[in-house]
Amino acid sequence: MTKVLVMLSTFNGERYLKEQIVSILNQRNVDVNIFIRDDGSNDRTQEILNQLSRDNPQKIKWVQGSKNLKPARSYLEIMKLVKNEKADYYAFADQDDVWHLDKLEKASEGLHTFTNKPAIFMSTYNVVDKNLNFIFKRDMHYYWDFTLESTIVYRVPSGCTMVFNRNLFKLLVEGQPEFVRMHDYWTLLVAELVNAEIITTDEALLEYRQHGDNSVGFNKREFFKRIKRLIRSMISNKNERQRQGISLLKSYTKYIDGEQKDSLNKLVKYNSNFKSRIDLAFDRKYRTPVRQKNMLFKVAVLMGVF
Repeated sequence: MTKVLVMLSTFNGERYLKEQIVSILNQRNVDVNIFIRDDGSNDRTQEILNQLSRDNPQKIKWVQGSKNLKPARSYLEIMKLVKNEKADYYAFADQDDVWHLDKLEKASEGLHTFTNKPAIFMSTYNVVDKNLNFIFKRDMHYYWDFTLESTIVYRVPSGCTMVFNRNLFKLLVEGQPEFVRMHDYWTLLVAELVNAEIITTDEALLEYRQHGDNSVGFNKREFFKRIKRLIRSMISNKNERQRQGISLLKSYTKYIDGEQKDSLNKLVKYNSNFKSRIDLAFDRKYRTPVRQKNMLFKVAVLMGVF
């Protein structure tokens, strides 16, 4: 039977955690194990993890992190902790969703033919409220085009939709990024960088719970939140995407082909002078299907805060 290792980072997730873990344990036609790193919870999360691991000692293992790393770093730490755990496929999970019973089975079916190259499977999901009442279905076309440049500019599917093979897992563990925006963003960028096979489905395979405690969640005012983030970035001069490009170059130099290197160098060096900013701002590879977001991208680059 196909073996899948599910990686979960928790933090103050007492309200929905048990329901999520039960939905993972109930996956059909796969041998599933769960590795959990708690990121310093101060509610009942650790008590719940103790209970669930006692009830399922062969299926659940959890560790208490020595410090709060935040989600992105916590998931990267988990991958290092489980690097010697053998599995056919690896998956990220959030602490508050509910997986459909065939989520991992469908992912395994999509991935099984790609045994000799990195591959990642991503699905869509139903956005639901805290009581699992349906709000809408997130379709895959929302994410547009899976290229390195468009991913840097635009958005990525949530990590909870991602399942990937051991070939990609080993590459993710190999990288030692100095900076990571989010683990799912990093994972897809690495997959694109190494020309991994990207398999998608428009079938919703989980209920994505929207509530006030989500680390990153959907909001219909997303565009305005993006503007606020841009303004904050202007003030703090984070240059998060530029820093992400630097981490990619440093971590995966030997895998980068000439065209990718040119694109990343354009991003990494865009703040050298105003001409470099113009070159990046109007590079047609760095684009999205949304006019407003293209505008924000150009403004951020020209102001030197991308």
